[in-house]
Amino acid sequence: MKKTIKRILMVGLSCSLLMGCAACGQGNGTDKGLMWDRTFTEEEFASPDYEYRPMPILNQNISDYLIDMAEQYGYGGVVTNVSFGDQNYLQNEEAVELFVDAVEYAINDLGIRVWIYDENGYPSGTCGGKVTRENPEYAAQGLVVRTYACQSGERAEIEIPYGHTLLSATAYKSSDIADGNFTAGKDISGYASDGVISWTSDLNAETMIILQLTKSYYEGTHGTANWYAKRKILDMLNPDATQSFIRSTYERYYELVGEYFGKGIEAFFTDEPALAGLYLDPPSFSVTVEDEPDENIPLYPTANWTEDFASVFAENRGYEIGDRMLYLFQGDSDEAKRFRWDYYQTITEMKSSSYEGQIADWCEEHDVAFSGHFFDEEYLYDHPYYNGNLMRSLSEQTIPGIDFLSNNMGVAVGWAATTGKFASSAAHFKGQNTVFCEISNDYDSVKADVYGKINTAGLLYAVGVNEFGSYFRLVGGSKMEEEDHILFANTLGRMGYLMKGSVQDSDVALYYPAEGLFAEAVIPSDGKKTSINSEATGISDNFTNIAKSMLTNQIGYEIFDSVNLLACETDGAELVTPSGMRFSTVVIPQTHALDAQVAEKLLAFAKAGGTVILQGDSSYLANKESEQAGLDEAMRELKTLSSCIVTDSSSAVANAILERGVQGVRLSTENANIVAGKFVNGSSTVVFPFVNTSGKTVSVVAELDEVGTEYKQWDPYTGSVSDISVNTSENSSQVMVSIPANRTVFITVS
Repeated sequence: MKKTIKRILMVGLSCSLLMGCAACGQGNGTDKGLMWDRTFTEEEFASPDYEYRPMPILNQNISDYLIDMAEQYGYGGVVTNVSFGDQNYLQNEEAVELFVDAVEYAINDLGIRVWIYDENGYPSGTCGGKVTRENPEYAAQGLVVRTYACQSGERAEIEIPYGHTLLSATAYKSSDIADGNFTAGKDISGYASDGVISWTSDLNAETMIILQLTKSYYEGTHGTANWYAKRKILDMLNPDATQSFIRSTYERYYELVGEYFGKGIEAFFTDEPALAGLYLDPPSFSVTVEDEPDENIPLYPTANWTEDFASVFAENRGYEIGDRMLYLFQGDSDEAKRFRWDYYQTITEMKSSSYEGQIADWCEEHDVAFSGHFFDEEYLYDHPYYNGNLMRSLSEQTIPGIDFLSNNMGVAVGWAATTGKFASSAAHFKGQNTVFCEISNDYDSVKADVYGKINTAGLLYAVGVNEFGSYFRLVGGSKMEEEDHILFANTLGRMGYLMKGSVQDSDVALYYPAEGLFAEAVIPSDGKKTSINSEATGISDNFTNIAKSMLTNQIGYEIFDSVNLLACETDGAELVTPSGMRFSTVVIPQTHALDAQVAEKLLAFAKAGGTVILQGDSSYLANKESEQAGLDEAMRELKTLSSCIVTDSSSAVANAILERGVQGVRLSTENANIVAGKFVNGSSTVVFPFVNTSGKTVSVVAELDEVGTEYKQWDPYTGSVSDISVNTSENSSQVMVSIPANRTVFITVS
């Protein structure tokens, strides 16, 4: 066996195999650690156990009939809930009885798995709107900053906008604002009367008045633009709001079926929770209106807010916000960028602790896992506005998850390279293997056939996703035919049998440039998601291009944020995660900001012989002015080391990695339509998935960096297994792989 496997197993097995149960609850049956000790058999592959199979998502009118249908088609369980309905959700006796009976039947009679969907529609967080209707203060809050200019001696008459509440009104000399001096202002909020501020400037200079206003942040957001219902969003920065959601939903489900938690019921699935973020256009079709939007409220650019945000910010960041909130909407100075960095870092801390953290803690206490996915995870430029640092949200989940709403391979490859890898990287870092995906084709105008749907899952398996909740309907709407369901469920089950418990042999840590995104995440002047600035979208697009280039060049990688990177130990020329994974290369993509501690970590790693690839030769902004000189010096010294490679384009990053020979699979002829990888587990069998993302049959010669005594090809569509011929050298094996259009095949080396 080559060193590439041993270097994970020797360090990883002793700790990571022990971490799985602690990570997600001893009894819920969802995970056994990072790498499972596997012995693959042809019999089990042909008819895999329920734990490897996908689950249909059944939101409406769950019944024994549907449970039977799912099991007979070959599904391994169901994701379900008390049926959606009116505002009596979770209290309707008939719907509750149907749900309880169905859960008991699934677990007691059929022995299949159950996950619980945690909302009446989406986004999750309000128990069908009950939480925010009964507690209006628990609805998402926004902060608006408005500025007004006047001359010395001029009288300002400023109307407080409809639907907004005055938080502060401060007058400054315009020169003080230009200098970033927010301590010299004059409080004029006392001049407000009957919704109007009347004040005559006495500052003896050109004057700027800054108003900070709060509002219920609903109109124009994804609360009014989602595809299910117009409903207010939960204030996820408020821990009391999340506690109310837990009491109304999670504890209600515990009352109903708590005896099955960890004993058939494995997890809760939260759907699309997010901060209010930016304004979105509504769908072209009509949806139910549960909370009537107030069309008279002006849609000024708005920042996410909560009542105690300013005090938490001061405690966590060490200084007062004051009118620096202006910098969320404008400003290109270092001070403005540092404030935005601090703001979104505080958002991250509050949301991941208040929402994900509290639900995960409750689930752990009740022996179930916490999973699901977040809103707008596909593109990095959205992350600051809706989640802060997405990796922190995923890391709080027991089973990190995503949704994947396209079977169009032109879109899917880029999403898999980022979204899929974010979730699997979050799981692997903490020594956990199960990674969830809600799969559908809702974004596609042209729908793929069943093979396209299956191949999307094959692509996701190849980036570490291995647990699927399917929105391909059993009944109603655009349902699949029975034979397609049978093929879909059985094929994904066989893929899961080979891939669940295995982890990609990755040598590259790709850095998530959250700090650079934070620094550039100015709220657009029209407040709209479609108007995010080119600096933020440029960082995002570049990251996607790097990830996609690595994926289509068969380079194994994991995504690290600053928290994960700083938690690693340096062992010789390798970074070692707490779960025992080891990396010889760190890639820092284009970014405008970097934590000074990360720079010191990179310098120490490179001095020890590890490879650091920097994209671009620009300078980086430190979080604090006092840290700038240290950051500059660390990066200057880093660039002088032979182990530091400075590249330019996103393709140059992948080329630099390829030149170092970091590949578990190498194709004799370059083919970007093939996604392939090397996956190892706790046994001596290595799994190589090959995904053909093109619409035609592809035949390639693949060089595998393994030499074994047994080589097999596994066909998940038929359940057949065949021996294959190989040419071997001392350190590698060459195999011919022929993959039909939009198909996935697997090769194992034992």
